[in-house]
Amino acid sequence: MTPIEAITKIIDDKKERRTYPFCALISSVRPLCNLSDAEFTKEIERLKTAGIIVERQTVNSVSYYLE
Repeated sequence: MTPIEAITKIIDDKKERRTYPFCALISSVRPLCNLSDAEFTKEIERLKTAGIIVERQTVNSVSYYLE
């Protein structure tokens, strides 16, 4: 699964359950992706640059929101 597919799936599941905030934590996204750490980081950077996702720092992690 690609990072955007994983992020979209997690956010859609949260919206369906009405669980706020509608974001995906890196700890939930990373295990769903069959990429190396370098490939994962490169793809996340590409998605941020393209304006598809927004990355926000949480207290203990990183969260992703769909733009």
